[in-house]
Amino acid sequence: MKNLGLFIYTSTIEGNVKNSIILSSVIIVCGLLIAFGPQFLFKVCDPTMTSTGEVEDCCATPEESDCCDPAASIESEDCCGTTASSLPICHWTAQAELGMGMLILALAACIIIFGDLKIQFGLNIGIFLSSIIALCFPHLLIGGCETANMACRKVAFPILSIICILVLIISVIEMILTDRKIRESQKSTS
Repeated sequence: MKNLGLFIYTSTIEGNVKNSIILSSVIIVCGLLIAFGPQFLFKVCDPTMTSTGEVEDCCATPEESDCCDPAASIESEDCCGTTASSLPICHWTAQAELGMGMLILALAACIIIFGDLKIQFGLNIGIFLSSIIALCFPHLLIGGCETANMACRKVAFPILSIICILVLIISVIEMILTDRKIRESQKSTS
């Protein structure tokens, strides 16, 4: 009978570990989508566009444009180079999402690597807070282009929002499951 109890306890732990690995793997995939989606899959606006949707092409008629004049702007790289001030706002949102997505990915990988439940709980809190920040980049912190029909507003930001909300929900579920595991392990040791 004692072996049956040990088997049930062991299979419960293995089931919880499997759940943690599965949920963390989903968060890793979501972190990859947050990081690289705006760059490659659901792209933000083209860097040659302004925030109002107009294409900025100073090299088409350089004699009519002052962007090829070295004295025109201190930030000019060359006649056809892009500068930090000429990039659309959504470009910077995509760059920030790259960092947050990689952070979410790293935290989820650490959940798989580290077996201590309290460490996993803390990592889940980090994922939860990181997903809130990633959700705020396109809506509150940096934003995007002004026109509603731009690629960032029509495609990239809604997809990013859905992925960030999914990560939020999964991290809350994982925090609840981890908290239950911590409480069960404290009861069994008492």
